[in-house]
Amino acid sequence: MIVNNNFRDSFEEKYVGFYRWLLLLVGCLSVIGFIAMILSLLWTASDTSREQAYDYFDSPQWLEVRREVLPLVVKAKEDEVVEAVVEKSSISVHPLVLEIRDNLLLQFDANEQKLIGHVFSKRLLNEWLMEEIAISSSWRPRLLESLVSASAQIGSDERIKRIGSVEARADVVLESLNTYIEHYLINVRRADQLVGERLQKEESEKTALAAQIIVAIPIVVITFLSLIGLILLIRVELHLRQFVRDYRKTNL
Repeated sequence: MIVNNNFRDSFEEKYVGFYRWLLLLVGCLSVIGFIAMILSLLWTASDTSREQAYDYFDSPQWLEVRREVLPLVVKAKEDEVVEAVVEKSSISVHPLVLEIRDNLLLQFDANEQKLIGHVFSKRLLNEWLMEEIAISSSWRPRLLESLVSASAQIGSDERIKRIGSVEARADVVLESLNTYIEHYLINVRRADQLVGERLQKEESEKTALAAQIIVAIPIVVITFLSLIGLILLIRVELHLRQFVRDYRKTNL
């Protein structure tokens, strides 16, 4: 009988020790998991950073725009003499706008520039590029830089130079610039749309993760407390058995 009691006590001590180590392991895992959930909750609560739309933007190429602007055969118009409008020297014009204008005027010689100077008015060109084009302030400097490159290609395009009419050539030059800007704005909207979609996707992922964490926290806490309760019950049982044995020995 004494051997059986010793064997039972030894076995109980072993599985109590097993539950102790299991409790320690679960406790460590619970702490790690709890920290991970806290960090995840902080991430879900943080503001989603908006990616730069510039990463998704491709500047339009003049060769692509050229096919839309220039027909296969350009009909020449009769030259019309138009008096150039003298611009006020006090007008403040952006340096890149001036560079764009100079590039476009490469299509015309000195005499022709006098005839169509009003078409490429510094003031009107500056108002158009700096104020009238509907584009955000963060994109406008990039637009101007792209227009500098595009205007240089427009100004040196040989097909445009073969147009005999000065006025017709000026119209094609401005139409080319305007078409390029339209393509640029389309690409900007496409880039902004891609960023918006990625932003919405990340917000959805954060919402789903937060919901999972809210569900997981009670489960982890209940499991950990249940193990603690189980260990306590086993310890109480062992102490009660030991108390009963000691009581019986004392009364015998």
